[in-house]
Amino acid sequence: MTVVNPIDLETITLLKGGHDDKTPGEWCFMEAVAYIAGEKWSANPKCACPVITSFMIGWNDRIGDDETRTRLLAPLLLKVLGTRSTVFVEMERRWMLADWVVRVVSPIWLRAAGLDADAAMLEALDPIVDRATADAVYAATRPIRDRAWQRRTELRQKLRSAVAVAADADAADAAAVAAVRSQVWNETYDKVYRETYDRLLPICRERFAGTIAIVEQSAVELVEHLCEMGKTAA
Repeated sequence: MTVVNPIDLETITLLKGGHDDKTPGEWCFMEAVAYIAGEKWSANPKCACPVITSFMIGWNDRIGDDETRTRLLAPLLLKVLGTRSTVFVEMERRWMLADWVVRVVSPIWLRAAGLDADAAMLEALDPIVDRATADAVYAATRPIRDRAWQRRTELRQKLRSAVAVAADADAADAAAVAAVRSQVWNETYDKVYRETYDRLLPICRERFAGTIAIVEQSAVELVEHLCEMGKTAA
């Protein structure tokens, strides 16, 4: 597809969230795609496949800092141009995305958590290529989903207990404890949760830096493949 508005990929910075067209250079990934294509300012440019667009918007906003976002995503800008294709190609891309999440990304994270058997189980599943294979995978992975949900519940309960202990320690007497728990529980929980999240996120990113890098590279390769599918079909 013809580039209408060239931009310097070496100096561009991709930002989180949506922006307007009043400040040149302030854009997320898909807004930059629309600008390059010469389209009306939008995060849903007509030149791009909606499946790829949805994936890129989510990925763009989940990356924690501008430097990492730009380093990973800027090289993909020109590749996404012209990926709008047929409904058939869109469905192929949807199934490929689902397959990637189940049989590629999930096993990576399961192994990072020490759940090697569950990771191997996912990798051994048949590829997701249509509704029938998707339904089969959904049924086969229920035990893994249940275990993951149970673990999540346990961790959230630990956090709630920690908040309750903090409230008890700060209260002067039993009546104050009851007041804290009943009247400002949500505010207290949310505050502690946010503070804990902000404190632990950098630690988690450092602890799982290797795993994150593997997932990021896999995502880049996935998008490149998705883009080539559409352009080949077109």
